[in-house]
Parts: sequence; structure tokens; C-alpha cells
Amino acid sequence: MKTVRNVLLVISDQWRGEFIACWGHPDVKTPHLDAFAAEAVSFQRHHAQAAPCGPSRASLLTGRYLMNHHQVSIEPPLPASVPDLAHLVAVSGREPTVFGYTDTPNDPDQTGQLQPWVCPGFETKTGFFYHDSFAAWRAWLAEHGLEIPQGEDPESIFLPAGGYDRSRPQAPCQYPAGLSDTAFLSGAAAEYIRARKGKPWFLSLNCLRPHPPMVAPEPYNRMFDPARLSLPPRAGTPDDTASSHPFLAASLKAYGTRRYFRADLAPEDVTAADERNMRASYYGNIAEVDARFGALVADLKAAGQWNDTLVTFTSDHADQLGGNWIYGRRGPFPGLFHIPLMIRDPRFPAQHGPSVEDFTESIDIPPTIAEALGQPQPECDGHSLRGFLSGEAPADWRRLTVWETDFRELRLTPEMAPYLP
Repeated sequence: MKTVRNVLLVISDQWRGEFIACWGHPDVKTPHLDAFAAEAVSFQRHHAQAAPCGPSRASLLTGRYLMNHHQVSIEPPLPASVPDLAHLVAVSGREPTVFGYTDTPNDPDQTGQLQPWVCPGFETKTGFFYHDSFAAWRAWLAEHGLEIPQGEDPESIFLPAGGYDRSRPQAPCQYPAGLSDTAFLSGAAAEYIRARKGKPWFLSLNCLRPHPPMVAPEPYNRMFDPARLSLPPRAGTPDDTASSHPFLAASLKAYGTRRYFRADLAPEDVTAADERNMRASYYGNIAEVDARFGALVADLKAAGQWNDTLVTFTSDHADQLGGNWIYGRRGPFPGLFHIPLMIRDPRFPAQHGPSVEDFTESIDIPPTIAEALGQPQPECDGHSLRGFLSGEAPADWRRLTVWETDFRELRLTPEMAPYLP
């Protein structure tokens, strides 16, 4: 069986699965993903296995459910004994390369790890980390004449000058789109691909957006009119969600909405205007990632590498975005786990454009890449999607999708304690 030469794996952060224009969403603008969908296979019932970022990415990179890789939250390390995608790629003769992050803390038993918070075996060419306040990006901004004061909170770099003000919710970030974190990472990835000069490569590009804070750079901050945007569908009241489980009650009261509105609002105090303003920024960040993804596709085509490269676009998990009265990545609700997946396999051009309605999962990505690179199927819980990519849908495919929520809170604060059972 013919194999692919290169692999581009693009992972966005907290992108809800239905938020693709050509998949029917009424508000978002994703012209480049729409064009990509016409050349790829769309998996519209694709789901992540866990949340938040650490465990969800561990599933995506190992092909294992949370119960089997054991990274249950952000802080716990991925055990060094668990094989991951980096090992598979290395065996194929390619350099397992990451631009951005994987939210994988080092295993204390692992020695020789190249970079903290990166999945074992991957080499970080351009890092993007909370723990160092995004030092690589800050240095790049300084090279371009822009120095942003470093506050106590690393996320302050994303906020408008003077901080977030609820009275001017569409104020832009302190940097233009040309100097954004998305531009920084995607530009570095494009330079790396060009520098390979025809040598086979594997590249995982990890963009933070549309992850909060809900602030977008100019001009994406004003791309959407908040008054025209729809509100999240939900039933009942915040109390109804809180009463469904003690952990949800604690989360609603202790975490509030600070990362979204930069104010500690109770869910019942969030107005319809707040909701629409939040979504306008979220959609603006989606639009920027879409544009940068489109630029990468154009680069691959211009370099003559388009038909040599397996291209995958997905996310780590989604975002509640006010659904079930939750803002963020907590709870067991489906909206948090439904994420986009599009794959273009150049070996099967006749199958470009179709949509798959079967359930697929993040754990299917490693075995899919293994097959494309001509490697043995890894020991994991996922299954190769080759049949869907080639037009030969598997006869006996899964009839349900699985995600897991660990209700233990590993970052308890004194403020949260009174709300816990």
C-alpha cells in the first residue's frame, strides 16, 4: 500500500465541533476550512475523550482512553511507559516535531525530556507555554518592536491595553493579528516546512485559539456584530445544573466566568449582551485560526507538497460557552466533547469532499497516522480511519462514542472548599 510522505496535524484549542460554516453554523466564518472540506473528509460526529487540555491531548497523542493513559487532569504527568505518537513517527524515520505545546507535564521517572509540558519524544521547535509566560512569543514580539508588560497572570498578554473593561467588550488585544500568537506559531511552522527542502516531515501545530480570554486582535475583534449572534441553547436555570452533581455546584460557584468576561460574574448575572460579546470574540479568534490554516494550505500547494501530505485539522476538546450555564471546560455534557475533524489523505483523491456520520474519536488519530506512514498499528483503543478516507467504510464500526470526566479537582483553592460536599 502506498504511504504518505509528510504529515501535518493542526490542533486548535477549545473549538466546538459544530462551529464550521459549511457544516451549517449560522454565525461563524470559516472560508478556508470550508474550502479544505471540499478536498478532505469531514467527520461531523467526532468526539474528544476528556477535558481539560492535558488529558484530552494525552488521548489524542496516545490513542488511549483516559482510564488507560491515566493523565486525569492538567498537572498529572503522562506516564513515560505509555507509548505515544512521537515514538511511532520516529520509527518511521521522521522527526516528531511540535510547534506550540501539548500540556503534558514531565513524568518524574522520565529522564532526558527536551521540554517541560511536552509529550515525551516530541521535539519542540517553537514553544508556547503558560509556565514561562509565553517567553518565546514575547521575544518575537520584542524583535518586532512590541513589548507588552508582563503581569502576574500570563494571560494578561492577551488583554486590551489597560485591561479588560466590560463597557468596551470588543476592544482588541494589544497586538495586531500579524503579531498574534496564532501568527507566531503558524509562521514558524511554515518556515520549518520550507527548510525541510523536500525531506519527509511530521509537524504538529498547536494553536491556542479560540481558547479564552475572549479577546480578539484587530481586525478580528470587530468582524462579528454581537447583536446579530444567536445565544446558546440551554434549558432550566443555573440552579438546575448545580443540583445535578456536587462537583458542578462547586465549579459554578467557585470558578464563575472570570476567564471569559474577566469579571467574577455568577452565571445568572451574565446578560444576553455579555453572551453575544463573548461569542463575537470567540468567532473572531476562530476566523483568525481559519485564515492561518488557509495560508499553510496555500504554502503546501505552492511548494508542491500538497499531494504528498496527510493534513488533519481538529481540536483538543470544545467549550461549554454558556451551554448548561457553564463557561469553560467542565462537566459531562456533550457540547464539551464534540470537536471538528477533517482529514485530507492525498492517496484517495476520489474521496475528497464527503462527510462521515459515524462516531469517530480522538483516539483514532494515532492509528490513522500509523497506517498512512506504513507503520504497524499501535497498541491503543483507537482504530484507523483509513476505510472512511478510502471510501471503504468499515463494516463493523463503533455505534457509540466515549468520553470521561474525572470529578476530582486537583487544583482546589480555599475559596472553593466551602462549596464542596
